[in-house]
Amino acid sequence: MAAIALRHAQRTLRRSSSVSCASLHSLLSPGSELSNGPPVPGRPVAIVPSGLQPSSRSSVAAYSSAKSLPFEPTDVDSYNYVIKQLNYRKRFSLVRDVYEDMLLDGVQPLRDTFYLLITGAMQTVRLQDVMFFFDEMKAMGITPDVAMYNCIIAACGRSQQVDRAFQVAEEMEAFGVQPKHRTFLALLRACAFVGRVEEAYGVVRRMATHGFTLDKHCYAALITAHANKMPRSPDTVEKILEVLEQSKVPQAEDNMAVAATGEIEPRDDVEEGFLNFLQKDDALVRRGFVNRRLTVYHAAISAFQDLGNREAVKKVLHMIEKDGHGIDAYSTVQLIKCYISEGDFQKACLEYNKFLEMGRRPTIELYQILIDGAITHPSPANSAVAQKLLAELVQKSFFLNSKAGGEILSKACQDKTRDVAVANIIWDMMQARQVRLPMKVIMDYYKALDRSGTPKDDPRMATLVALLDDSRRYASGAPDSKINVPSAEPDTEQETSASEQVVAQEASEEPAVAVEEGPGAEEPTAQIEDASEAGTPQAVQQ
Repeated sequence: MAAIALRHAQRTLRRSSSVSCASLHSLLSPGSELSNGPPVPGRPVAIVPSGLQPSSRSSVAAYSSAKSLPFEPTDVDSYNYVIKQLNYRKRFSLVRDVYEDMLLDGVQPLRDTFYLLITGAMQTVRLQDVMFFFDEMKAMGITPDVAMYNCIIAACGRSQQVDRAFQVAEEMEAFGVQPKHRTFLALLRACAFVGRVEEAYGVVRRMATHGFTLDKHCYAALITAHANKMPRSPDTVEKILEVLEQSKVPQAEDNMAVAATGEIEPRDDVEEGFLNFLQKDDALVRRGFVNRRLTVYHAAISAFQDLGNREAVKKVLHMIEKDGHGIDAYSTVQLIKCYISEGDFQKACLEYNKFLEMGRRPTIELYQILIDGAITHPSPANSAVAQKLLAELVQKSFFLNSKAGGEILSKACQDKTRDVAVANIIWDMMQARQVRLPMKVIMDYYKALDRSGTPKDDPRMATLVALLDDSRRYASGAPDSKINVPSAEPDTEQETSASEQVVAQEASEEPAVAVEEGPGAEEPTAQIEDASEAGTPQAVQQ
């Protein structure tokens, strides 16, 4: 606590000049007069120098003003509201500072406070902060319940600290807290992250002793454990298919088992955060509308796609159709990824056409995979395919964010044929929505335009020159200096003349070329035809 008080006093000294830094250590000495708020039972008293005005309220007031909070926290409910708002707005780095200010104000944290602190620290996958708040909670005499232990085990598993996760589970049972179904699910996911198959099946046996059955998330975790096991065994595919067959339990029988074992648990805020944390990776790769009944199938398809086994992916798709389910966009994306990784872009387009013929609506991820595959295998026909797909994205009012658009644009700039048509369309899409791209992507696009012989007075080139000049001027600290942009080819590097700089400065004032968006999703989806008779791998029919 002395370190916290020293940090608090240093923050206060930055705002007040009445106390010198030399007198700080004398104020913190054991014999000095110190004032503090109400003592916290079971822990040392937080010391605050009497010559300094406590800045915790002003510090949290800064959080309030920065985050448009309606009031300044003064009690535990107010602090809980501030922590909840910081978690909601993903400002997890400020949560620990708010907790320290809370202690310095003499406000006693409650169980709900630690729920918010731990669930917020879990989102950043910082196990050190999670364990710090967990230890603080126990030091204050607050007994963790099963929901809190589940969160700690899940955080340890996400950080690949499997042994520590099992230690927390043993500590929970030692304190008389009975594990629930989600406790074992967290242990299974922890084993799945590092590929510990033996420990995962040990968790399954412990579940049987407690009267719990496996659900779809448990089977998915077992499949992930087989896929992540290193070194991989020759029978990995057979074992995954075996687990997939075991998961085919009739829905009515599965519901009866859940009701008999009490697996249905009430979901409060902590349980919702726990489940969202466990399914965080699935939500990132499975975008849009997803059939949750295919969770185990999706885990198997993802595992086979990572293994590069296209035949196994097709076998799982056949099983989906045989079991009476429809093939969704996620399954099609994984099969297309297999074809693209093998260099067969023509079959990837055929799978896309087959998906459209089934009456399904393509997702943004499906478009991204096809555009990325067309750029990765450059050819005039594939370039035409990428341009038509990008035009269809605009017609359907889809948009690319900074990360996805930047990655595709950077790959399009690496075209050795010096064809920048695809890169120009992506750039116009980004400029039309005013999406900020990383400076590395902007530099790659500038070099691609320079290699293709784009004139300096082109609006895109002028915009790039202005952006690079602003970036370098900000980095160098010279607001009035004009910095020349280097040429893309090292053997043709020349300094930009004064006349070219004037032209670039005038052209930078012109607006960037924008791509007009179409009417929306009412337009029919274009299919990619097989144009092998014309001597090209693919073409796109509007």
